[in-house]
Amino acid sequence: MQLLIMRHGEAGWHSLDQERTLTEMGRRQVAECAAQIAASPWRPQRIWCSPYVRARQTAAIVSEILNCPVEEKTFITPEDDPGYA
Repeated sequence: MQLLIMRHGEAGWHSLDQERTLTEMGRRQVAECAAQIAASPWRPQRIWCSPYVRARQTAAIVSEILNCPVEEKTFITPEDDPGYA
């Protein structure tokens, strides 16, 4: 199994942490990163994202570029124990 961990793009600070949205710069960052992945021979089989808005937005952009399904996982937020899953 291969695992790629990708952090969300730049997010604004105008709301509660879980409601923060990507900025235009953040959207470009994510699209550029996904384009680099698309140029490689490797493709993910699925994308996991947290329920946070910026993570869902990031996953949606990557999913569109890589044609890959997204699964929202409630146990991958900043407050969660990494040993849980």
